[in-house]
Amino acid sequence: MLYCDFPRKSWLSTLQELIEEFIQLFQTIFPEQFTPKFHYLLHAARNTAKYGPLKRQMNLRYEAKHHLLKQIANRCNNFINLPYTISKRIQLRQYYELIDENVFKLNNVSGKIHTRPKITFNQLIQKALLDDNQFIYGDIVEFVKWVLIDNVKYKVGDFFVAYLLGGEEISLFVKIKFIIHILKQWRFIVQCYDTITFRQNLWCYEINPSNNNCILSKNEFLTHKAEDCYYINNSYFIRAPYRLTVIE
Repeated sequence: MLYCDFPRKSWLSTLQELIEEFIQLFQTIFPEQFTPKFHYLLHAARNTAKYGPLKRQMNLRYEAKHHLLKQIANRCNNFINLPYTISKRIQLRQYYELIDENVFKLNNVSGKIHTRPKITFNQLIQKALLDDNQFIYGDIVEFVKWVLIDNVKYKVGDFFVAYLLGGEEISLFVKIKFIIHILKQWRFIVQCYDTITFRQNLWCYEINPSNNNCILSKNEFLTHKAEDCYYINNSYFIRAPYRLTVIE
């Protein structure tokens, strides 16, 4: 719940009860290791209701920025006006990064565009191209191995969540087979995978590939980060660090 991208309001009361129970048990079992940091957990439910998902409020990025400031302070050997020196170095660094010609071109940056006759694709891919109602594909199809759209990188072989099934909101996964470029738009030919079960001991989904292929746009993916997939004993497993849910 703490790391969920879209927490529900109905979860907050349960989250508060679980946190209080955890703190009481930890204080009883490990009284010597009980620190004031555990008290901060008591504010998690209230902060989620007030500020949104806590995943976006983590101080990890702030600590990473602070690490750079400490490196500059250790190397500059300035003992007179250290804040001025650090701020000046940070400004120069940002200026250096901004003069890069690609810094403002993070959208629609892709790998090398290849061409391929449509008839050379297998029958399932050709059927998916024919069923796409958005575009009419010619005899030659342009495709790439990766593309960066809205600061999200998509590449061939990545797994994404495309749909939540039923009231239990079971995740259905797709694998990118081809990234098509047509009329300055990007389309993804994906292979659908069937969700077999959720392995609670491994905290992952077991999935199997199907013969169903379709074409999606970037807006039809429910996640903006490729999921970790593992192939073990002739089975595919998708790690699920958080639960996906429909926004209320």
